[in-house]
Amino acid sequence: MNWYNIVAWANENTGFMMGVLTALYVVATIWIVWESRRTNKLQANAIRQAADLEVARNRPYLVFNINATMKTHSEYDATWYFEASASNVGRTSAHDIRITTEPDFSTPVGYGQGNELKYRTPTMLTDRISILPPGHTETEELGPTHFLYEQLGGEDLKFKVFLTYWSSSGQQYKDDYTIDLGERSDRMGSADAMESLRFREVELLSKVSEELNQLNLTLNAPDRGRMYYSITPDELSASQRDLLKKISRQFEASQSKEAVLSVHLDGADLIFVGGQESSRLPVIPTDVESLCRAGLLLGRYDSGTLFCSVAPAAKSYLEKLA
Repeated sequence: MNWYNIVAWANENTGFMMGVLTALYVVATIWIVWESRRTNKLQANAIRQAADLEVARNRPYLVFNINATMKTHSEYDATWYFEASASNVGRTSAHDIRITTEPDFSTPVGYGQGNELKYRTPTMLTDRISILPPGHTETEELGPTHFLYEQLGGEDLKFKVFLTYWSSSGQQYKDDYTIDLGERSDRMGSADAMESLRFREVELLSKVSEELNQLNLTLNAPDRGRMYYSITPDELSASQRDLLKKISRQFEASQSKEAVLSVHLDGADLIFVGGQESSRLPVIPTDVESLCRAGLLLGRYDSGTLFCSVAPAAKSYLEKLA
């Protein structure tokens, strides 16, 4: 059969050909309608998911936790305390917040007059919180941790938390999870090295301040009476006499007229400024004070800084020692 015969057959059977074409058209139309409906459903689901995602992003998220924080009282004294906190980590405010735990959480805070333990429950577990803005945290200190760890252990330190709150649009949210205070008990014996160092630095600075204040009173008092009393050079210790020799040699080497007393955490230095260079001599502030009281150093205070120079009497005294 060639193409001419096929065309001739089609011309003779036009009714059959129209039926076949009509059937193919109907099938194609049904397929197009089905695909359109499927595409519309996919688009509707995508829009609904985007809307749900936007609602989820712009909702309040409330987190309740019980943290253990350390308070450092001195270089060698620090105490761990329980602290309850409620935080809104969402993007909108939370309203009418209700927080409960199972079992009810209360921690010992000390002993009463009859030597009985006194307990405390966070107020945020007994009273509703009316509103908590986004990014805001409410905290409440409860008491030392060691009381609770002495009373409870193991599973007794696990608490189920239930949260119920509302968004500004009236949507209610409920969350629940478990917090385990036993996981943190092994950290309660650690110390805050930086806080201990800070207290040590404060103590050293306090001692330095007392020494400087005493020098200020000694050198600036108009009536030295009980605040200042002179001593004779013979009352100086061997280390103080050696210091005078070093100071005298340093003045001659640096050609300085005055030296400045610099006190820092590691001790004190006399700074000699001569020409374009400066030199330092480690000293003890009380030894410098003794040399001033013996009349071998001339000292003056200016704007809280001690300036000193070698007194004329020091030369003859050093020659006598030699």
